[in-house]
Amino acid sequence: MKKIGVFAVLCLLFSCNSDDDRVEQVIEIFVGEVTNIILQDVADSGDSSDFQLDFDKADDESMIAEYRVMLVKDGNDITLEEALEIQEYWTVSPTGSDFQNQLPANLNDIDGDAVVNAGVYKAYILSKSNNESDATSSLSKGLIGTEFVDNIANLEALIAQEMNAWNINALSIALINEGEVIYSKGFGMHDLANQTEATDETLFVTSSMAKLIIATAVMQQVEQGAIDLDEEVSTYLGYEFRNPNFPNVPVTVRQLMTQRSSLSLPTFGEIPDLAAIYSWDSAASLPFSTWVPNYLLTTGANYDPDSWRNYPPDTQHLSSNTGMALLAYMVELVSGVDFRDYADENIFAPLGMNNTSYRMDIPGSYDDTLLADIFTSTGNTFPDYIYKPDYPAGLLRTSTSEWSNFLIAILNRGILNGNRILEESTVDLMLDVQYPDANLAYGAGVALIWRSLNGWIGHTAGGFVTGSTDVKMEGGKGVVIISNGRQAFTVVPDSNNGLIYNFAHEYLNGL
Repeated sequence: MKKIGVFAVLCLLFSCNSDDDRVEQVIEIFVGEVTNIILQDVADSGDSSDFQLDFDKADDESMIAEYRVMLVKDGNDITLEEALEIQEYWTVSPTGSDFQNQLPANLNDIDGDAVVNAGVYKAYILSKSNNESDATSSLSKGLIGTEFVDNIANLEALIAQEMNAWNINALSIALINEGEVIYSKGFGMHDLANQTEATDETLFVTSSMAKLIIATAVMQQVEQGAIDLDEEVSTYLGYEFRNPNFPNVPVTVRQLMTQRSSLSLPTFGEIPDLAAIYSWDSAASLPFSTWVPNYLLTTGANYDPDSWRNYPPDTQHLSSNTGMALLAYMVELVSGVDFRDYADENIFAPLGMNNTSYRMDIPGSYDDTLLADIFTSTGNTFPDYIYKPDYPAGLLRTSTSEWSNFLIAILNRGILNGNRILEESTVDLMLDVQYPDANLAYGAGVALIWRSLNGWIGHTAGGFVTGSTDVKMEGGKGVVIISNGRQAFTVVPDSNNGLIYNFAHEYLNGL
């Protein structure tokens, strides 16, 4: 058996009307789902009469009528626009999970020349949709297919390498360009016990990426006039709320939003009860209205002076999960809605993020088989998912597929599929970098909760999962990477270790 080439693959979809005329409409992309394109001269007969095609299909083919396969001489590339006009192809039926199809005798390449045993070719695969009304996809028609696939192949090889190096069991990633997803995929096993493979629908219970949802909720209330960024927090709580070390200095909403409130993080060494782990069914027994006065006021039964730093508000930056919880509490107070339900109703539902939620205590409200494992510090899996009393700063359940909707809404300056969650001016205000050198992790600057770095703005996640997400408004670019590895710095902008993060951002910067 003589192998004559292993080729890069571009798998695209276009729709057609009842007259079978091609319509230049891209409706979905399955790059990464199609692998292992091989042409083989099985009997070494010297012509294409016994060549075979072998590749894995995409997971969901309910909308595919047929695959069309085209061969291009080595050294040549075609764009999607060109591919839609090519007449030289053969078809493959979308049945079964894998293909090993006999190719037609006297096969021609796209130039009409006979495919020969000594030739080297690239295989392009287009999928013909049977539904003309499907939404358009993310792939730019000007994008060179082989360049895209080569970069994705390199990214996937890097992900495999880094998951092994950092002991990551499951990871999902999505890339956005020109406001649309161009790549979205999961890797590894999200459920070790049942050996369930991760996908871009795998649900990770995030860490600090969730702070961007708090920022959005607060800004919605700012739009409605219910919250003023420069008002004292005391106004919304109904009692005086000051750093007891500096009782004459007010703490404002903006200071919470820019990490300058002088509240502590806290860490597990500070205010142990506040940072303790609670299962989701006990989280409701310690609501904001209870723990805020009990832990943060000097008159509270559980007050600890370590809840405040010994410097005045608005003088230094310190990331504070406690501060994030206070912001969520203010949203509850002015809206009259539990923050978990508020986020569901006002952010996730309008954006079609149906499996994204802080709540995991309502049986049947989501597919719990999609939940990725989380691990203890010794590498064992937790028996259940957890909250901290300051839960909104983390522990949001989402997938890279659904989080991409949130990023696209931000890139669209507040709107997705006709559903607006923020006004354009509000998005601009939220993303306006107020402190470029905030002395926070990775040298990030600070907007309103969002953090900026090298022209991108978003947030990292650490703790039970490690991840990052950010957008670049110029060019409509976005990235989300979530893993269930602890301290897996390959997915964050770590200057020495952030290999997956850096590859994804460098690639999108080049588009």
